[in-house]
Amino acid sequence: MIEALFDSNNYQASKKLMDVTVLRQEALAANLANAETPGYRRVDVSRDFEAAFQDALKGGDTSKMKQMKAVIDVDRQAPMNDATGNTVDIEKEMVHLSENQIQHQLETRMITGRLARLKMAIKGTV
Repeated sequence: MIEALFDSNNYQASKKLMDVTVLRQEALAANLANAETPGYRRVDVSRDFEAAFQDALKGGDTSKMKQMKAVIDVDRQAPMNDATGNTVDIEKEMVHLSENQIQHQLETRMITGRLARLKMAIKGTV
């Protein structure tokens, strides 16, 4: 019974997305820290992960979601912003940072809500 709660598609997707938002936070912090570094290439969560995650979501394959591992990769689509070859745009990074923070808060609330319902069921309170 309890396993079904934690093996559901929604729970597994929320958990994986929370892990990804933490990893993306690291990538965005690195980008902002290196915004003035000549030749620095912007990094983000691998686009391959995003595509594979969407496929796993559509297929409802929780075992596949559990095994997926997100990695940070160079963003090859980011244009150069100056003559030094740096591809970090500070304004865009700040927008990505805000979006990532909102995503993390949403995933935290979803997981916390599921655990709160489990706690209420165990205690027998409504």
